[in-house]
This record gives sequence, C-alpha cells and structure tokens, in this order.
Amino acid sequence: ILHSFWDGGLFLAGVWLAAVAFPQSWFERFRIRELAILLIWGQASELAVELTSTFNQGWAYIPYWWNPSLFKFNNFDITLLPQLIWLAAPIAFYLIALRLKPRFGKG
Repeated sequence: ILHSFWDGGLFLAGVWLAAVAFPQSWFERFRIRELAILLIWGQASELAVELTSTFNQGWAYIPYWWNPSLFKFNNFDITLLPQLIWLAAPIAFYLIALRLKPRFGKG
C-alpha cells in the first residue's frame, strides 16, 4: 500500500510540473508539450526509483518472457513492464483529464 502512495506522489509531481509549464490553462486542450512533460517525468522517475532500489535491494523484478530485462544495473535486472506502465499511465491520465476538466471547472 505504501508503494501505491509513493507512486501516486511521483505521478502528482509530474502533474504539478505540467501545470507549472502552463499556469493559465493546463489540461484544457491537447498540447503535446504537456503530454511530453508527463511522459518524460514518468519514465525518468520510474527509472530513477528502479536504479536506486538496487543499492539497498528494496525490490527486484525477475525477468520473464512477458517482462524482459532491458539491461543490468548494479547486478540487477531493470525490466520492461514497469517502464511500459509508466508510459501508458500518463497517456491515459492525460486523455481522461482533458475530458473531465471542462465538467469540473478550472483548477
């Protein structure tokens, strides 16, 4: 459960970065730069967390055929599936936010 809060906090930090980039009108219409901020933040933060976890052996993903190893770092496998999740989640969030924001007002 704590990891879910951690991931949520990281995700909200990316939303905050996108909002700072467009302070007057964020998530009101499709902007590739807003989506790019969410995607770059998501990929970078996920990779940073994974790489950092190898130093204290916080967790490790075991490569499988459906979650292949991208590369080894500190003798641990860094796998594809977490990166794909952090690629899909910002896209889904952004598209939903664009649809919901007009309903719930400016924020």
